[in-house]
Amino acid sequence: MEKSIVSKMFSPKKFSDDKLYIMGTTVLEMMTGNPHFPEIQPKLDALKTDTDNYSASLYNLENGGRMETLIKNNCRKQLETTLKELAEYVQLTSQVDTGIILSSGFHMHKKHEPVGELPQPDSFCVKMGNTHGSVVLSCDVIANTKVYLFEYTLAPVSEDSVWIQKASTRHKIQIGGLQSGLQYAFRAAAAGTCPQLIWSDEIYSYVI
Repeated sequence: MEKSIVSKMFSPKKFSDDKLYIMGTTVLEMMTGNPHFPEIQPKLDALKTDTDNYSASLYNLENGGRMETLIKNNCRKQLETTLKELAEYVQLTSQVDTGIILSSGFHMHKKHEPVGELPQPDSFCVKMGNTHGSVVLSCDVIANTKVYLFEYTLAPVSEDSVWIQKASTRHKIQIGGLQSGLQYAFRAAAAGTCPQLIWSDEIYSYVI
């Protein structure tokens, strides 16, 4: 079973100034008197001080200048530090119990859900490349794909055909070194976490 992990990220990329203040007040409210955290009051006192200071800095920033911005940034860093320390405490005390973590007001990392078979590529097509003996293979983008697999072999296809595989992190690839005037079979598949591949319908094309 995957463990429940408390999020300890409070950077501006994740929390705007206003949202960080809301986070601080939410944690303060939900952890005060919470029976799961009986020895937390000293840390909550520090959180209240940091949250109040941060709130005042945001208010002063509305009509302030560079100095007020510097003060706000310093208050934000202090609040981020206090929230991170509290998040680590909740992680340790909760013993990865989801209900206890949620009761603290902190967020959790999203659990990774297994992705099954990826679908058959749509709009798979073969176009001539910009040099003799080359082709461009492409298909629509498929979500959760780690790598796109493209294969080709001389036509006609039989049980003895040897497929040559090329991999790309993009849904488009140019393949060269083919023999002009010969017909090839091409196909594509999307590979993710599931080992099962669903190949596209084969496309037959002569190479110029």
